[in-house]
Amino acid sequence: MIVIICFSSQLSCDREGGVHAAMVGSLHPTPLAVLPLLAPHSAAVAFCEGILRYGTAWNALMRDEARSTGMNLEQVQERMRTVLGLTDVTKFPIPKNPSAVIFVSATVSSSGPFT
Repeated sequence: MIVIICFSSQLSCDREGGVHAAMVGSLHPTPLAVLPLLAPHSAAVAFCEGILRYGTAWNALMRDEARSTGMNLEQVQERMRTVLGLTDVTKFPIPKNPSAVIFVSATVSSSGPFT
């Protein structure tokens, strides 16, 4: 059996490891043991609400979209949230061995509530 353990924290620059572990656990053709710790349910959380939103080139994305569709910044961010919604593990198939999956979650950290 393959075991995937991934830790994601509020302070980490890359909170995507846990999401990727959960995605692999759901989609892999054989049963996997997956342990995503404090992982967001979707990449949209990190890129649109979390730390990675500060590193996203929103102005460049808006400029590119504005040329073809006239979107403003808020619309571009909503489009990004929609596109990254494809990584939402709550919409993925149930893993082959659900009893091998352990989620560790929290609603509040020392820096405040999670989004």
